[in-house]
Amino acid sequence: MSLTKRVVCHKCLYPSSTCLCDYVEPFSTPVNIVVLQDPSESKHAKNTVRLLKLCLRNIVVHITDGSFTPLSALNKNNTLVLYPSSTALSMEALIEQSSLSETKAKCAIDLATIKNVVILDGSWSKTHKIWSTQTWLHEIPQITFAELPESQYRIRKANRKNSLSSLEACAHVLDKLYKVNVTPLYNLLNALQDRWEAHKVFSSTNNS
Repeated sequence: MSLTKRVVCHKCLYPSSTCLCDYVEPFSTPVNIVVLQDPSESKHAKNTVRLLKLCLRNIVVHITDGSFTPLSALNKNNTLVLYPSSTALSMEALIEQSSLSETKAKCAIDLATIKNVVILDGSWSKTHKIWSTQTWLHEIPQITFAELPESQYRIRKANRKNSLSSLEACAHVLDKLYKVNVTPLYNLLNALQDRWEAHKVFSSTNNS
C-alpha cells in the first residue's frame, strides 16, 4: 500500500488544504521582533510564530537548541524582553509613565529608543527554561502585562489560564506600545483556525 504525500504550499508552507496565502498581509513595524523559540515549537503545526513570520517584515526567529549562542548584537539600552520576571515593568505602567511629559525623563524605559522586542516562544515551562538558561536576557529590561486580553486562539489548549499565544502577545505589544494596526495578524490567526476546523470536520466526515 502506498501513502499519498501531503502537498504543501511553497509560499506559506502550510498544507494545501489549509493554505493561508490569501489572508497574508505583510507589514513593517517600528521595532524588530526577535523570537527565541524552544526547539519543540519550530515544527509544531499550531505554532503561531509561523504566522508572525508570514506577516511581519522585520522579524527574526532563533531556535534555542544546542547550537544557539547569546545574541551579543542586542543592546540592552534599546531592547525589551517580554517576560513576567520579578523585576518586569508592566506594559500598562510603562504607557502611563511615557505619557506624562514631566516624568518621561525619569522613566526607566524610553520607548523612543527601543529598537528590538524579544519574545520567548514555547509553553510556560519551556519559556521559563529559556529564561533560566539564557541568563544574558536578565541584563535587558523586561516588560509584562498587568491585564491580558481574552485569548482568541481556540485550536490549541494552553496549560495555564490567562495565557496568550505568541502571536497574540506580540500583537498586544505592537498595538498598545506602538499603535500598530495588528488586524492582519488576527485575520491570519482566525483564517488558520477556520481552515483547521473545517479540515478537521471534513476528515471526520470522510472517515465515518
